Amino acid sequence: MGYSLGIDLGTTYTAAAVDRKGAVEMATLGDRTAAIPSVVLWRSDGPVLTGDAANRRAMMEPDRVAREFKRRLGDPTPLVLGGAPHSVASVLASLLHAVVDKVADREGGPAEHVVLTHPANWGPYKLELFGSVPRIAEVEHVTMTTEPEAAAAHYATNERLPEGAVIAVYDFGGGTFDATVLRHRGGSGFETLGVPEGVEGLGGIDFDEAVFAFVDRTLDGAVTALDHGDRQNAAALLRLRQECVLAKETLSFDIETIIPVLLPSLQAEVRLTRAELEEMMRPSIESTVRALRRALRTAAVEPEDLHAVLLVGGSSRIPLVSQMVSEALGRPTAVDAHPKHVVALGAAALAAAYEHPSGNGVGATETTGAGTAAPTTDPRSGEGAADSAAPVAGGVAAAGGVAAAGGVAAAGGVAAGLASASAASPAPAEAAPPVAPATGTSPAGAPPPVPAPAAPAEVRASAVPVQPTAPEVHAPDTPASGAVGAGPIPDPRAGGGGGSAPGSGGGAGAGGGRDDGGTAVATPPATTTGPPAGPPPLAKPPSGRPRRPLRILLAVVAVIVVLAGAGIGVYLLRGGGASPPAAIGGVAASIANPTVSRTTPVGQNPQDVLLSPDGRTAYVMNTGSNSISVIDTGTMGITATIPVPNGPPQFASISPDGARLYVSVYNPATNAANAVNAVDVVDTTSHAVTLTIPVGLHPYASAVSPDGNTILVPNHDSADISVIDWRTKSVTGRIPVKPNPHFVAFTADGSKAFVADHESNVVSVLDGHTFAVTAVIPVGRSPHSLAVSPDQRTVYVVDYDQNTVSVIDIASEKVTGTIPVGAKPQSVVFAPDGKHAYVANSGGGTVSTIDTGTRAVVSTVQVGRSPTTIAVAPDGRTAYVTNFDDNTLSVLATA
Repeated sequence: MGYSLGIDLGTTYTAAAVDRKGAVEMATLGDRTAAIPSVVLWRSDGPVLTGDAANRRAMMEPDRVAREFKRRLGDPTPLVLGGAPHSVASVLASLLHAVVDKVADREGGPAEHVVLTHPANWGPYKLELFGSVPRIAEVEHVTMTTEPEAAAAHYATNERLPEGAVIAVYDFGGGTFDATVLRHRGGSGFETLGVPEGVEGLGGIDFDEAVFAFVDRTLDGAVTALDHGDRQNAAALLRLRQECVLAKETLSFDIETIIPVLLPSLQAEVRLTRAELEEMMRPSIESTVRALRRALRTAAVEPEDLHAVLLVGGSSRIPLVSQMVSEALGRPTAVDAHPKHVVALGAAALAAAYEHPSGNGVGATETTGAGTAAPTTDPRSGEGAADSAAPVAGGVAAAGGVAAAGGVAAAGGVAAGLASASAASPAPAEAAPPVAPATGTSPAGAPPPVPAPAAPAEVRASAVPVQPTAPEVHAPDTPASGAVGAGPIPDPRAGGGGGSAPGSGGGAGAGGGRDDGGTAVATPPATTTGPPAGPPPLAKPPSGRPRRPLRILLAVVAVIVVLAGAGIGVYLLRGGGASPPAAIGGVAASIANPTVSRTTPVGQNPQDVLLSPDGRTAYVMNTGSNSISVIDTGTMGITATIPVPNGPPQFASISPDGARLYVSVYNPATNAANAVNAVDVVDTTSHAVTLTIPVGLHPYASAVSPDGNTILVPNHDSADISVIDWRTKSVTGRIPVKPNPHFVAFTADGSKAFVADHESNVVSVLDGHTFAVTAVIPVGRSPHSLAVSPDQRTVYVVDYDQNTVSVIDIASEKVTGTIPVGAKPQSVVFAPDGKHAYVANSGGGTVSTIDTGTRAVVSTVQVGRSPTTIAVAPDGRTAYVTNFDDNTLSVLATA
């Protein structure tokens, strides 16, 4: 008997369901369970292991196992398994292939049609990469749909849902959160209302990490102190993480639990109560409720108009979730007995509806006629974004692009295909061509006209087919490359002058994030999902490269926001001098769980970011392309690129009036005679370098005094501070300090300045008037940068090689505490209300949020690779993070 297959490749669990002529049931993928862990282990002596088998072997070979890799989709850095690089798409493909094969073995043959689900808030870039997964796995007849749409389809098959009823899908999984509003259209399925919202990089694994951090704090940092590179320690830490996951799940049904800690150097038990866990989770759940409210607002739907709120995903079983959602909206919530299965069950129903359209109330694609996809406008990007064409007969079409018919690999070539697809190439991969919108209907059986090139469309209406092709080498997940950098340069992140950071081609595409500030958004047209009228004809692939449409709508919305005065008054709080100007509308209360609202490509190897005093402009120092990106913070578009001919810009500070940038330039050249050690002064109106002032060797992050008359420049290699008097526009003195000063910060009144001396493990204190060294304070290993708190009572210092923040009391000039943070912390900044501090951890690609009252990390959010600097707005609503190895700028919603 033929069957259709729905697959949910989740961040933490993978599930599948089959539909046999309307009878839908879960497929058993695990040894004793339907769902399996989304775990892949790349063996050196045999086939790839997935699911339970990979989980069991992970204890013996922790360096060969991949977990939570779906979150890494779009990261150009390959996964390194057993010393070999593998792209995220190839690892996902191995998991997909294993699922399809297992179901086929039990069902006696392949599925007639497969529906593969993805988060609703993924943009074109991630969809394009995800579309390559079935091609690599050689899975045919595939259509993609969003997870909320699949969940709604399952809900409709089990509940009496009247036509026109509106539901909200709150999808809280292991690694992602989505909120989508849909209207039931009776026999023709659902239509999506407004814009699906989400919280980038938030899921149950973040709660697992919070429990893990709780255990570490309870044991006074014993877990952090372990050598994580030791195999015995790595296996013990893996067991501990599994215990933390079990503890979190147990507290959904019990009020307390015990976490056994079995480390080589320590055996202990840690007690955790539900109340303690809920206190850790509450800020994150609050951010999901805010995202749900945004989705309702863009859909022009009031909470009281909702038929129900459908809670989906494993994390929705947490009692606090249903409690907070119900309290916030005043509407009933519906939780399936198996929320991990809902998406797969709905996807199977959609697969059957696609294969045999019969008006059964669920659907899998948006169409306006036989074979014609309806162009829609994507209100998130402001572009005219066309939904992809429907699946190709006899094959599948790529997410974001349709390949030619055929191209199915010969039998027996799957393993080789996966292996070759995993090998990461040093050069960025060429992305698949995007689907062009159909411009008219064609007679049945006749091919449509070749469409004009178009930008990749974010598909939210469920018909993203994928064409199988012969196995191909799959490089790290990245779109087509851009300009090549200007050769090796010293890497200032490492603290010394010997490292290099070569240019790495074009930056990754921007994600589809949204602003979290709660501004009004025009109601977009609804997008619909329903069964197709019939199999469409084959569309030819577009020729040439995609054009980038004008972002008219986005610009209009940005102008409206600016004119309304929203978010004006942004300033860099990086300890650079005087207090920032007051934000219009006052300072917002900072939140404990910031979320990534968008990611913007910038130049190569962005090292530093700072903002103009009026907050309308961000300046990013691109060390790999010898340039400064000028960004309009209203639209997050690059308005200018300032060349820095003297060499790579490292760091910068800005004058209090915003008229000048003081850019530290270091270019060792080929010999000492040609080396550049200077501060370039950039006019922010003309965008020209107007003056170059020679300073000491290898200048780092400078600071401007509150009155704007003095610039202190730390010189890494000459172990001194150059004092620039702006009134004479010259260096008036050199202050010897301990070796390798990295960073300077003034107090708001200018009475003191603090210098992070990287190699000496100390902070030097300078008199703000005489600039004499008045104290030397020992801190952690390799202090990289520092920040003065808004109340001027403390200084936070990031200890790069100790993975901690040292807390200095300004009055006593002593360290009064140490806070464990992420790997290789490089930058720290305070929220304007002083309640939180944010730390950019370059080693882990994360930002840690510290509660300054408890002096503990309360949340960690994933950003890009190698975040180097973080800056926050004076109203406390937004922060900006430079991602050195991603060539991007992450924007965080911090209030």
